[in-house]
Amino acid sequence: MIRKRKLFTLFIILFLSAGMSLADELCKSSLALRTQVYDKGDIICLSTKPISVCLSPAIVIDSYPVRVDYHCLFKTDHPLPDGLDWTDRVDLDLSHKKVDYSDTTLAAKSCACPNN
Repeated sequence: MIRKRKLFTLFIILFLSAGMSLADELCKSSLALRTQVYDKGDIICLSTKPISVCLSPAIVIDSYPVRVDYHCLFKTDHPLPDGLDWTDRVDLDLSHKKVDYSDTTLAAKSCACPNN
């Protein structure tokens, strides 16, 4: 009986440690391309090319500066979904659109879990 408990405890420890490293690997590989959104009041600007970001819950641990071109729209002419949570799933290529605004931002090079 005691031997079974020890084996079970060992199994649980191995399972949990493997699960933690799996979660760490998922965070590290959470780099994705996403359209950047810049809200300027009555106007919303979308990056003409997707930018490298870390997906939640991962955080950026290394980045590099990149010049971003934006195509802007009047919100009244082009209503967008409420809130900006939809931008986590958007990776549009608007490179054929007119550039209305440019800025420099940081693009993610690598990601990690927030608890590291």
